[in-house]
Amino acid sequence: MTALSLLLSPKTWIGAAFAAALVAGWAVLSHGPAEKAAGAAQALIKADAATKDAANELSDQADQARVMRRYCRGTGRLYDFANGECER
Repeated sequence: MTALSLLLSPKTWIGAAFAAALVAGWAVLSHGPAEKAAGAAQALIKADAATKDAANELSDQADQARVMRRYCRGTGRLYDFANGECER
């Protein structure tokens, strides 16, 4: 058998398809929802810190409270007027 006839044989294509399916399955299972959830949680923590820092840089307390109220409402939290913070 020549190299060309080996490349064109159905067994070669079936084996290659099977190997590709195994690699794709491994990639999906090893990089699944757990890593995505962990990355999303880290991104949310960074966004929270950046938003709070930006709100604290405002000179007017009324503007700070307005920004935090909108932030709390946008993230599905409640704004505690007594403490001036978001409640989870």
